[in-house]
Amino acid sequence: MKASVLSKLAIATASFFATATSIPLVSEKREFNLCGHSSFIDDTSGGSPLASDCEQLWRNNNRYPFHKLTLGQERPLGTWGTCTFSAVAIVTPGLDGIWWTNIGDEDITDLVRDSISKFTRDGRVGAKGRADCYEDTVIDWRIHHT
Repeated sequence: MKASVLSKLAIATASFFATATSIPLVSEKREFNLCGHSSFIDDTSGGSPLASDCEQLWRNNNRYPFHKLTLGQERPLGTWGTCTFSAVAIVTPGLDGIWWTNIGDEDITDLVRDSISKFTRDGRVGAKGRADCYEDTVIDWRIHHT
């Protein structure tokens, strides 16, 4: 009985300090989902990355909670083996003065996972699309060979 009360007290104390501090715990995963709807276009060919590498990319995509994209500058946001996920912020009509946007780690995970599910052929996958993202901005993304 006494051990049970002490256990509950220890858990409550640990929980209090874990939530009372502004520093996240090392094991805490912060996920960012900043994009909504996306189109998907099959871009799979013999030169596409291995689907198994792309699967590892989405399973291990937790290094950064989000990425900032600059207008017109495509950049790789994740690479694993032969698989790279790249994205670029594009001009969005009606949003004059907006020159950047953000994409979250959950967005990348969703786009890569869904592309693998939809387009894998002969152990390879390639895809691209356009997604509505943060603050009504738009990105073009693609999964391609490293």
